[in-house]
Amino acid sequence: MENLESWVFLEWSKANEFIQGVNFLSNMMYALAVKCAAEIYNDKKLAILYEKTKQTICKLSFNGEFFVDQALRDKDNKLVLTNNISETCQYYAFWTGIADKNTYSELYKTLLEHFSNRDAEKKYPNVYPSNAFIGRLIRMDYFLSQKEYETVLKEAKTYYLPMAERTGTLWENLTTVASCNHGFSGYIAYLLVESYNAIR
Repeated sequence: MENLESWVFLEWSKANEFIQGVNFLSNMMYALAVKCAAEIYNDKKLAILYEKTKQTICKLSFNGEFFVDQALRDKDNKLVLTNNISETCQYYAFWTGIADKNTYSELYKTLLEHFSNRDAEKKYPNVYPSNAFIGRLIRMDYFLSQKEYETVLKEAKTYYLPMAERTGTLWENLTTVASCNHGFSGYIAYLLVESYNAIR
């Protein structure tokens, strides 16, 4: 998909500035939708479309270290990868199944070990940080699926406990610039319950 019309929401972060041209986060979500439809309807054509879409995203977006958010057309109408890399794009890649920890083991390790409460100015400053909605939730949901329970619990406390202590609610952003009583942030309850039950 390229140059999607209307408002395209990815996350409340720098990632949402890279929606023009080919936005790989949107294409990752599209691929996941195609995969789900293929499974629900046992549709072989959709399954083939999914595999082609997945392979194309990996070929175009991955720069050898990270998945890049965006590609734009040059004067010759050729797609050229930008230097726009967001932390959220990495989580979209793993959460949607475009990437997995076996095929992209180094990136998985980097995200797990170096992107937990990182200082974005010192660690990977070329990668724009995620916000609470939705990058941090996708991160924790994915790592829950990989049985990284301690990581999920630690990060839930780091990011959400200060919110609860300050306002008694959970926020849309990591700061108070938007909704400080956000329904989607309630998903953290599921992540906490599942993680606690798994390690008890």
